[in-house]
Amino acid sequence: MGDYVQAGIYGSAVLMMKICEIGSARDCVMAEAAGQRGYARVRTMTRSEFDDELTSFLQGSTSASWSVRAASGRRLAAVAEVPEVADVLHRLLLDGRDTFVTQETAEALLERWDVLGLRMVLAALASADDDAGDHLDAAILNVCHQSTEDGERLAALCSALTSDADNAVSGEARRILEPLRSPDRYLP
Repeated sequence: MGDYVQAGIYGSAVLMMKICEIGSARDCVMAEAAGQRGYARVRTMTRSEFDDELTSFLQGSTSASWSVRAASGRRLAAVAEVPEVADVLHRLLLDGRDTFVTQETAEALLERWDVLGLRMVLAALASADDDAGDHLDAAILNVCHQSTEDGERLAALCSALTSDADNAVSGEARRILEPLRSPDRYLP
């Protein structure tokens, strides 16, 4: 894995972005957030600093405090592609002690606006109890149904997941996609 930088806040999630090599300078990053690419100059974070922060967030995910677990879920969502983070995010999405943790983690994953984030939420939704399922659905509504453009982006992501190898994920993607394709979806 290359070096990562803490590039700023997207929603309330800290964005970690991979460094691009530009000549001999290593202070420019390329990121893709919400379907847009951008470049920013930032302070680089060494692998050791990144590992220390990641360890802190992973440890926070088991805290007795709901607010610490929720903050960890939000921060870990920014680096969901890191292999050791996926299982922790799944556990936080199905947090049995507080649904605020469930909803915050789901919203942070959905704010990524990518297949990976949505897939993680749909996988949790497929196995969630009614209470957690309600909060996962609420997260989808809060993040992905704020505008017509959001609905179109959600439909595109769901379309990509309708052929997912996990039948539970593809089934949830089809369930969400059905009303999005309905011609009267904006009628009361």
